[in-house]
Amino acid sequence: MDPVEERLVHPFYLEMMGLNALLNAEALWDDLALEGRRATEADVKQLLAPNHWRPVVMGSWFSLKFGRDQVGGDLASAIGLCRGTLTAPPLSVAAAIVIGDDAVPTLLDYIERDLERQYGSATFVAAVVEVLGSDAPVSPEDRDRGALGSMLAVAHRLRSALAAD
Repeated sequence: MDPVEERLVHPFYLEMMGLNALLNAEALWDDLALEGRRATEADVKQLLAPNHWRPVVMGSWFSLKFGRDQVGGDLASAIGLCRGTLTAPPLSVAAAIVIGDDAVPTLLDYIERDLERQYGSATFVAAVVEVLGSDAPVSPEDRDRGALGSMLAVAHRLRSALAAD
């Protein structure tokens, strides 16, 4: 296994994929924050590159350490290749925080693909679009809004932890 993936993906991806972070992030917190602080921009770009969903999950979370100019394009590219529920929630949450409302067109493209191919995360990503102040072609459900609020809380907390020295 690639050393970057061994360190940054393997210990975390199952607990952080999809919406799993809502139940599992706390138990992983110390290791997650420690390894995230050690992650470099190059590491995160590698994880977000189109290869497999496992690295993309953790690339999403660890991208929170960096700014839009550093990893925003990589996040947008990963969303452009995203195919569903394992990666769409963490990718869309990271994009909302790192890229902001400029992520909306990419998120809308994802929603259209999801609706066409029934990936299963269209309404969650629609909730992200809604939080960013835009309308989506599908309405988020209350459960999506609730999950998004909790995912954003985890993401903001992790972003703060990753910025700590």
